[in-house]
Amino acid sequence: MANRKSQPTSGLIHPAALRQRLLIDTPDGPRPYAEVAEPWQVADDEALDAGWLRAMGQHVAHARMLAYLERARGHDKTGMAAGSSLAALIGSPKPITGCWVAASKEQAQLGIRAIERRVEINDLLRGAVDVQEFRVVVKSPPRRVLDVLASDSNTTFGRTDDFVIVDELTNWPDRGEAVWQTIWSGIPKRGGRTLLLVISNAGVGAGSSWQWKIREAARTGPNWYFSSLDGPQASWITAADLAEQRRILPTLAYDRLWLNRWTSGSGDAITSEDVAAGFAAGLPMVDHVDAGWAVTIAIDGAVSRDWAAAVALGRNRAGRYRVLRCWLWKPGPGRKIDQEDIERTIVGAWKTFRPTFIAADPYQLEYLISRLQKQGVRIEARQQSGKSLVEQCLSLVSQFSSRNIDCPPFPALEYDLSHARIEQRSYGLRLVSDHGPQGHGDLLSALSIAAASLKGLPQGTGESWGGVTVTSTSGGVPWNRQYRPERRRAPFMGEPR
Repeated sequence: MANRKSQPTSGLIHPAALRQRLLIDTPDGPRPYAEVAEPWQVADDEALDAGWLRAMGQHVAHARMLAYLERARGHDKTGMAAGSSLAALIGSPKPITGCWVAASKEQAQLGIRAIERRVEINDLLRGAVDVQEFRVVVKSPPRRVLDVLASDSNTTFGRTDDFVIVDELTNWPDRGEAVWQTIWSGIPKRGGRTLLLVISNAGVGAGSSWQWKIREAARTGPNWYFSSLDGPQASWITAADLAEQRRILPTLAYDRLWLNRWTSGSGDAITSEDVAAGFAAGLPMVDHVDAGWAVTIAIDGAVSRDWAAAVALGRNRAGRYRVLRCWLWKPGPGRKIDQEDIERTIVGAWKTFRPTFIAADPYQLEYLISRLQKQGVRIEARQQSGKSLVEQCLSLVSQFSSRNIDCPPFPALEYDLSHARIEQRSYGLRLVSDHGPQGHGDLLSALSIAAASLKGLPQGTGESWGGVTVTSTSGGVPWNRQYRPERRRAPFMGEPR
């Protein structure tokens, strides 16, 4: 329980005064932010103080009310937003409301946890601030509230907040553009008294994406405070940390996440050259395989709004992967996906491809999995936990970076792969893909599940595939070597030399 002297007063508390008093987590335990803040953090704070004061109801001249901070991963973007939000809520002598909009519900939860931790380690805040599931409330009057939302929600329309934080804009899906437009169009409603703060990593689609256009408008706009750090500047990020990140991440993803550099393509998980190589052979889909191939089928499912997808993936004795067939289900307007259609398709694929087993994301598919099991289909639920997501990401990216996979001409699959991005979460790496006209990333998810599942399967005994007999060699030459030569490469993600 905080003592009486540490409780917030009813008058204004300047953001700079709060920064002198509030503790933050450091490797050496909680310490006053003012003692450990680095020059680039201090510069941001000082540039935004006037804007925060105006948002808190104070009459301040020459305040910058629009700000865009571009920072590499690991530069405490979430912590900065948490600290600034709490300073505004606690320090305001007048009613104040804020809105923190994150890329996803998971990202929103990270924001709430950051705020919760600040409250936990500070006597000034503990007991005075109520941190709820997606809302932060100062208990004493006047009314001071922060709502934390996801960019895929429609609850931002009509809001007139005193401050808005846009968290990781470059990770927002394509459908998040409508949410951004709602936020942006609402800024003038309060006559220049709403502070808009965008905090984000560099993104993909330099020169073309909607996020890039917003970034460039902020960079060149006279009313904006724009700050972009050139690569890692934080003292707590070591050379050893960066070397390990570089070793594991694809080059494009490393450059974007850690060097804070925009990429020109639509994604950064797989290069456009590697995606093109995967489709270069033009191999058609097949309806069956003969003995001698390790095969698995993976399902990424949905019931209503999202799409559902399945992928059959095979590996020959030389170790080369081939996407045998893809299925994609799209719900009609106001309708749900026909689960019976998926069931019939998977039962048919089980009988024709005879995979070792079928792997499925159990989210929304528990009933389908149960029905398939009753029909003798060996199907296993693959929980999309942190460990599984990391394994799926690494397995799929590895096959494309080594050009060891062939895909049939299927526009929706090519779209997902071309738009695949790597995100780093608390548990490690994961793949994400935008919702687009060709799909919602479901084929990417299904293929990544299949790649991770196939990796540990034993090989079959035959040497023919779809009626085509293939002779493997002792050197492990890919069966379709005639289409293009292999590309020699450095070991990937810790592989032995």
